[in-house]
Amino acid sequence: MSQQQQKAVRQVGVVAVAIYLLLILPNLSAVF
Repeated sequence: MSQQQQKAVRQVGVVAVAIYLLLILPNLSAVF
């Protein structure tokens, strides 16, 4: 993989984690 591809993959991963947290956090606060 080229460096540009690695950078793109990392950005997609960060965005995915951010969206995941935004979706999960309200549910966590509702559970606890």
